[in-house]
Amino acid sequence: MDTSNNIIEEYYAKVPKQFRALIESKDFEEDLLKIGRSHGLHIDELDILMAEVKFFILGINSPDTLKENLKSDLSLDSAGVDVLINRLNPRWRNKFIIFGLLAGATFTGIVVTLGAHFVWDIGHTDSVSADLEVPMWIVYLAVPLGSYLMSFRFLQVTWQFIKTGVLPKHDHAFVEGLDEELKEKGVSA
Repeated sequence: MDTSNNIIEEYYAKVPKQFRALIESKDFEEDLLKIGRSHGLHIDELDILMAEVKFFILGINSPDTLKENLKSDLSLDSAGVDVLINRLNPRWRNKFIIFGLLAGATFTGIVVTLGAHFVWDIGHTDSVSADLEVPMWIVYLAVPLGSYLMSFRFLQVTWQFIKTGVLPKHDHAFVEGLDEELKEKGVSA
């Protein structure tokens, strides 16, 4: 990513002191270099890794942009990017995770605000959904409500992560109550 020095300095001035200390930390650079080397990154790719992570910390890149840039510039898949972040020193890894969760909450909060304004504006019209035959503002209300729930979930996971240090994991193959039902029928799982 090409970013001018003026933009970088502008973002750097806005970053809290602890994140500036992270960017300037020798341990942080050494950890990133170790991780990059363990993944067989060339010296040019190590520079890209360092730059992209710093752009993320500064707020120039979103978590998704960081992931996409690392995937494209370093020829890594999504799992490789997740491995890179998870192999950071736990202190830095936790900061990355909290920052990413709060960025998600902020983004969805912005969508709530914009969606609510849109619903408010469309609520003052006579437009009706042709298929559902309900006012359009009711149809579009799904945007701010859904985004509010996502934002709430981001904040909930952030709080839980700060308290316990554990992120939720989901087993998509698990169906609650299925084991009991199978036992009742005498079928082994």
